[in-house]
Amino acid sequence: MLELLFQTFHKIQKMQSKKILITGVAGFIGFHAVKKLSAEGCEIVGIDNLCLSDKTPIKTHRLNELIKMSSQLNFTFIQQDINHPKELEVLFSNHAFDFVFHFAAETGVRESILFPQKYMKTNVQGFVNVIDLCHKYKVKKFIYASSSSVYGLNSKTEFSENDTTECPISPYAASKKSNELTAYSYSYLHKLHTVGLRFFTVYGPWGRPDMFYFLFSDAINNNKSISVFNHGNMKRDLTYIDDVSSCLARVLNYSEPLQKVPYHIYNIGSTESIKLIDLIKIMENVIGLKANKMFKDIQEGDVINTKANMRLFYQDYGYKPTTNFEDGFVLFYDWYKSYKK
Repeated sequence: MLELLFQTFHKIQKMQSKKILITGVAGFIGFHAVKKLSAEGCEIVGIDNLCLSDKTPIKTHRLNELIKMSSQLNFTFIQQDINHPKELEVLFSNHAFDFVFHFAAETGVRESILFPQKYMKTNVQGFVNVIDLCHKYKVKKFIYASSSSVYGLNSKTEFSENDTTECPISPYAASKKSNELTAYSYSYLHKLHTVGLRFFTVYGPWGRPDMFYFLFSDAINNNKSISVFNHGNMKRDLTYIDDVSSCLARVLNYSEPLQKVPYHIYNIGSTESIKLIDLIKIMENVIGLKANKMFKDIQEGDVINTKANMRLFYQDYGYKPTTNFEDGFVLFYDWYKSYKK
C-alpha cells in the first residue's frame, strides 16, 4: 500500500540509464553503493585517491572486489583525488553524469582533532570542488554524506533534522556542517538539487577497521584489552550498511517534495540507541569470548548519546532501516572471520 502511495504522490525518476559518479568509491559506503546502485541498472564511474588513512589495505581489497565484478556491475574505476580540481573537470567534461554521490572525505573525530588542516582541505575545499562541477555540468541531483556529528552539543536524546547544529565539537563535525551550508548556497543560488544524508554510525561487512566493532572484534579474538570510554555509558545509534544502501537507492529513484530551494537534509539511522556496554555484551555472545575491558573517561570530541529520528525520510521515501544490532553484528562477524583467514 505504501509503495502505491509513493508511486502516486512522488514522481519516480525513470530514465533509460542513469549515469552516476561515486566519489570515495573504495571507502565503506562507496563500495556498497556501487553494488546496490548497479542493481538499479545504473552505469557507475567511481573515483578514489586510495589514501590508506585507516592504515590498512582494506581500501585496496574493497576495490579489487569491485573490479572483479566490474562487468556485472557496469562499473569503471578511475584513481583520482577531489583535491585536484583541474583533473576533476576533465572527468566531468568526459562524462555526462546524471547523479553524483559524494562520499570522499577524511573520516573520524579523533584524527580530525590532531590534523585539522588535512580535514579542512579534503572535507571543505574538496567538497566545493565537486559541488561546483555538479553545478557547472548540470548534474540532476547531488547526494552527499553528512554526519550525525553535526548535532554536537545538542542536548536532545532523539535528533531531528530541524534541531540546532550550531555547536559541532570536532573539526570533523565542523567540516560536515560546512558541507551542508555550502550545499544550501548552491541550491539557493543555482537551483542545484542537493540531498545531504546525516549518517549515524554505519557498520557491517567491509567496514572501517578503526571503528569500535572492528577494533573490539580484533582485540577479543587476540585476547587483548579493549578501551571502554565513558565507562561504557556512551549510547549509539548503529545503522547496518545494507539499510544505508537501501536508503541510497530510494534517494536515487524518488523525487523529494518540491520546494523553492531544492535542498534536503535527512537523518539515516536505526532509531535505536544502545549503551556501549550492552553492545559489547552482544558482541561477546556472538564471538563466544569475553572481552578484557579497560574502563576509561570520555574522550575529547565524543558525543555521549546519538539517536536518529527517521520520520522525515520515511515520510518522503517510504523506507526506514530494519536491521537490529545483534542481527547486523552476526552478519558482520561472519564476514570478518572469512576476511581474516
